[in-house]
Amino acid sequence: MLKFASNKIGTVALGLVLVSALVAPGSARADQRNFSMVNDSEKVISELYVSRIGTSNWEEDILGVDVLAPGSSTNVNFASDVAGRCQYDVQVIAGGEASILPNVDLCETLEIIYTNEGLVSR
Repeated sequence: MLKFASNKIGTVALGLVLVSALVAPGSARADQRNFSMVNDSEKVISELYVSRIGTSNWEEDILGVDVLAPGSSTNVNFASDVAGRCQYDVQVIAGGEASILPNVDLCETLEIIYTNEGLVSR
């Protein structure tokens, strides 16, 4: 299950594969796949999907009923129960159009940014 949190949107927990770790601060380090999703476009992101590469299913929409407005960001957090898997595909739906960033090494990625030109990672 992925845990999606934003100061504008709130917290929503979704998915079956990944779960957010519920641990006391300082008792475990953050999962290395955690990243910030940034909307640096003029469009509202209505859906966000993160799935392991090689799967034909995008899993559940991380945003659920929420959206990611232009200029806002949110944290996407993984649980450590599926550690060791770093390669994922990311898809956003914004303005009715899909944008896919394939084969992202989330263990080396801090941010995924949606721009008017598409998705980029850094």
